[in-house]
Amino acid sequence: MRRPTTAALVLLALLGCLLLPGTASAAEPRPLIYAKTLSEWPGEGQPRREWGGLYAAGKGEPRQLTDRPGDKEPNVSPGGTEIVFVRDGDIYVINADGAGERRLTSGPDLDERPQISPHGRFVLFTRRPAPGEPRHLFTVYLTGGEPGQLTSGSADDFEPSFAPEGRTIVFVRGLPGPAGGEFSGNAEIFSIRPSGDGLTRLTHTPRDELRPRYFARGIVFQRRNAIHSPLFLFSMRRDGSDVMPLVRRKSNSRVGAVSPDGRLLLFNSNGLWKKRLLPSGSWSRARGLYSGSSENLVFSPDGRKVAGTFVSTSSEVSPFYVLLSMDVSTGVGRGAIESGEAEEPGPVQKSVYSLLAW
Repeated sequence: MRRPTTAALVLLALLGCLLLPGTASAAEPRPLIYAKTLSEWPGEGQPRREWGGLYAAGKGEPRQLTDRPGDKEPNVSPGGTEIVFVRDGDIYVINADGAGERRLTSGPDLDERPQISPHGRFVLFTRRPAPGEPRHLFTVYLTGGEPGQLTSGSADDFEPSFAPEGRTIVFVRGLPGPAGGEFSGNAEIFSIRPSGDGLTRLTHTPRDELRPRYFARGIVFQRRNAIHSPLFLFSMRRDGSDVMPLVRRKSNSRVGAVSPDGRLLLFNSNGLWKKRLLPSGSWSRARGLYSGSSENLVFSPDGRKVAGTFVSTSSEVSPFYVLLSMDVSTGVGRGAIESGEAEEPGPVQKSVYSLLAW
């Protein structure tokens, strides 16, 4: 009998998580929303059984919101009342308690990475006609209706993110790769208004610029010389001017998350680091927060905590991951929500593979 080898799929994060305003009170903190799928393969000739869905982790045991395995990429409205997510390539929305499920998109296209706008009126997402085809940016009202297309053409548009006030969207444009996954060729940063107007190219280099995120005075992003080259962090103004290195002497640095007030950056570089984002020309020292790697980072609405999948490679069997929240000022964790080895022993395999939302 073959043993299943389903690995815990942990996607980079934060590609779709919003910078949410601090509306949750200390007495009733907003729960953390995440996706989980469990699968069991009894043996040769037996069908694989799957179960899971979206979960809300607050006080006590996590509460299950949906019961469809494969539900993924949740994102929470600014007021914390609605959650959008992906199911079978379409966008759905539910109330915070799991009730009132509605389907927002349909058809053969593959819709991914939904984000509710900062004012809470519509959902931004990427759409591709089929696997391997270029992605483009679309929006649909949270109340429903026909989706509107923001970008088009043969280029691949991905990693979109709203400005905190919701007036512009920053994203990456690159040529699609031959295998349909990673793009090939040059990747540049663009911005566009939610109406589809004002398309502006912000970077003009032979390098790849990736994962742009707005902060209080501009945009942070990653840059690399080629697909397999180390990543370095840079910042620029919203109009693409004043490009400068953001972190010194730390190679292969990846953007993690920007705090809701736009003044603190979390990034990965042989561990998790935090850095104050100061006015142009000023400098702040990066300080260590966690020694291992981390994925799917998202700030709490008040900016005091960060949640994510924290990974340790110290296990002798396979990497060990813990889904937990951590105090940003001290680095102290608040207890594991989910944990396990990347390759679980036994017939039951667990995958916490989705973006988080708070």
